[in-house]
Amino acid sequence: MQLIRQIKAYRKKNIDKYLGLRIFLAAFFPIFMTLITELNQMRSIPKLLKFIIDRPTIILFDIIIISAIYATFLFFTKRTYLSTLFTGVMFFVFSCVEYFKYEAGGTHFTIVDMLLITDAHTITKFTRVYLAPILCVTGVIMLAYIVATFFFSIELKMKYHFSALAGLMTIVILMFSIISPAVSTTVYGIFDVDTQDNLNMFKSDEKFNNNNLIAYLTQSVSALTQNKVREPMGYSEEKVIQILGNNYDDAIDGDFIRPNVVFIMSEAYTDLRRFDGVDIPDSVYSGLDEVAKKGHRGMGIVPTIGGYTVKTEFELMFGVPIKSLNNYELPQNLLKEGEQATFADYYDSLGYSTTYIHPFNKSFYNRDKIYSEYGFDELLFLEDLIPDIEQQDEHRFRQFTDDKIIFDEIEKQLKEHDSPCYIHATTMQNHKPYQTEEFPGDEIELYLEGIEHSNELFADFVNRLEDFDEPTIVLFIGDHFPMFYYESGFYEDAQISSDNCFSLYEQEYVIWDNFGVDYSKTPDNAVSSFYLPHIVADLIDAPKNTFMNIIMGKMEEVPVYTITGFNDSEIDAVLDTIAYDRTKGDKYSYYNREKEIEEYVSTK
Repeated sequence: MQLIRQIKAYRKKNIDKYLGLRIFLAAFFPIFMTLITELNQMRSIPKLLKFIIDRPTIILFDIIIISAIYATFLFFTKRTYLSTLFTGVMFFVFSCVEYFKYEAGGTHFTIVDMLLITDAHTITKFTRVYLAPILCVTGVIMLAYIVATFFFSIELKMKYHFSALAGLMTIVILMFSIISPAVSTTVYGIFDVDTQDNLNMFKSDEKFNNNNLIAYLTQSVSALTQNKVREPMGYSEEKVIQILGNNYDDAIDGDFIRPNVVFIMSEAYTDLRRFDGVDIPDSVYSGLDEVAKKGHRGMGIVPTIGGYTVKTEFELMFGVPIKSLNNYELPQNLLKEGEQATFADYYDSLGYSTTYIHPFNKSFYNRDKIYSEYGFDELLFLEDLIPDIEQQDEHRFRQFTDDKIIFDEIEKQLKEHDSPCYIHATTMQNHKPYQTEEFPGDEIELYLEGIEHSNELFADFVNRLEDFDEPTIVLFIGDHFPMFYYESGFYEDAQISSDNCFSLYEQEYVIWDNFGVDYSKTPDNAVSSFYLPHIVADLIDAPKNTFMNIIMGKMEEVPVYTITGFNDSEIDAVLDTIAYDRTKGDKYSYYNREKEIEEYVSTK
């Protein structure tokens, strides 16, 4: 208590003294915090000084942004030390997130990442979080600055309702300047802020180097709001019916034996043999090659690189392109509440048992809540597959759940159900990071060890299914290219840059069956991943509805409909309208599908 009284007395004494110092601390803070924020993610004072010299307008823009946020907190709290504390902590945290996110995967922090704030603890598993010296030093300096403003604070004397109104006006003006296309375009032009689209991680890197964190993050707010998914021109029930056609009965296609349908989307799986300059032992992919010889191998184009697994998962589950939804990073968040037009729902309507398997936290990406509307009878997450927490550690391959758990569970599901099964399994074993304190070594070699283990398990799984007494078809594909630390040297060795990184979107897929499927009608050319569930349905002679026939027809016209930044297809009004209708729209094509399936089932 004595100490508290002494502190209060000292602060009170400073109210009438050191006016110049108090004003300086308050006025200089936006500049100070700009330098701290950018230094944290640059990790180099010479680099920061060079950026200030080369891009002074960006630094000025950063200072203005922080000043506006600082002023907002000041108007609401009426005390400089509180506004310094809130602003400082916020931007310091942003810089730390950028520091570790970029180090872990080569992707930069954007406003979309804020949507995952409730999963912050989970996300730390994907990176190497440690006490970086630069962050420790700048953290101490920032703390000292905040303490100084506490002892040499300025308090606004205006009435609170006036100061609160000023704070509200400040944030409204700031947001309007960022969100309004006309205003933000002018503002970014004045300060020379790079506004190019983040078409891939290399383009994103170029953009970040031009803007650095504060301007990059600010512009991501503009991009998110200005590029939101909008209703296609002329969208209506009549428009959708016109696209689908009215001959619903003609869309019902033949009898089929209702085989089990299994989709395995393997985390960060890719075949590195296709890159020159990278030496890959033959044994790594021998398991995959063994399965491919028995079935079909093709090339899929996925909508993401190095992260955002849910984008590829979305295309495989819905059978529509992410490109039609502005390549949104978290497409499942766009959906209206209620029953969703997924392939799980499609197979459910045909009498299938439908199961989703993912050996990770059920809350990540809100899968447990959102996917419950996808038409799955059962959602199985890590907590369901291995309820005992201690046993979860025993079933890990390094940091994440061994793929053996996935393959064993799929086999269990196939044997336990009397009805045919539709199963979508998203693995977790090969998620970054590959190189950690616990598992040191060459990052690429560590990654390939995990891939070889997955391939061996996949081959064993298929060998067991060969003797299974139920017809079964399996599709295996990686969700996205893995992200390696830049110091691994992989990108340099493989000669990959922003000019030729299209190959990173290419993901080989393998389809295998045990009942003699004719693969002659599968495409020889590369196709976007959203076509794959349609291809599988076609291979098993499932009763295709009008929506599926439309998409299969489009595969002939537009085999690749994905935003990559390399010779991307022109806008396709049919694909965009159907994709919007089945996700954010009124699902006219979905309800017509219900009519078709009911008619089909009634004849059996």
